[in-house]
Amino acid sequence: MVAASSGSSPRSAVGPERMGSSIPFLGAMRSSGKTRTAWNSRPAVRVLFTCLLLLGCDGGASSGSPTLEQGPFSALKTKIAEMRGPLLVNFWATWCGPCMAELPGLMKEAADFRAEGGKLLLVSDDLMLPDVRPQEARDRVLAARKRLGLDVPIFLFDDEDNEERDAFYDLPGAIPVTLCMDREGHIVDRIEGAASPERFREAMRRALGKK
Repeated sequence: MVAASSGSSPRSAVGPERMGSSIPFLGAMRSSGKTRTAWNSRPAVRVLFTCLLLLGCDGGASSGSPTLEQGPFSALKTKIAEMRGPLLVNFWATWCGPCMAELPGLMKEAADFRAEGGKLLLVSDDLMLPDVRPQEARDRVLAARKRLGLDVPIFLFDDEDNEERDAFYDLPGAIPVTLCMDREGHIVDRIEGAASPERFREAMRRALGKK
């Protein structure tokens, strides 16, 4: 685990002053595409595993549970387009302390948001750690879903290069990050770093087109 500091990486952590949150951002860092060092090692068997997932295997999720999908950037773009706003997309990982700390507040605020037609997608970066097997990452996400009651769709990001994704959505290279999209799919707000329930509520109101 790498904690971000002022001299940790060219893609530095995002501080609270940029994210508008009252909760300090501890700086769980993601790697950045081809510039990644230790966090870029993943088995080639993942390609086969992803193909099995596309055939419908859900790694032990019970019937009726929200979907747990896995795929590369192209599949993530399709997923977000299909869900269409009002939508909050939260990038997180089970190994990210700030991510796990903010999830209960996010889920609590999401109840009213979803009642008004809003949607929430959790994008897991659990495969960004070195030498993590797909099934291991999947098990961690499923365990977190059960423990925290994450009854929303979860997408396990699986791509050898996350640089394209980060550039497309203008992500800072650190998690957690939450994108807020309106009904037309436009990003109307973003939260970089861990957020308070109040900050999530503000973002949800913007997604719904409220003042």
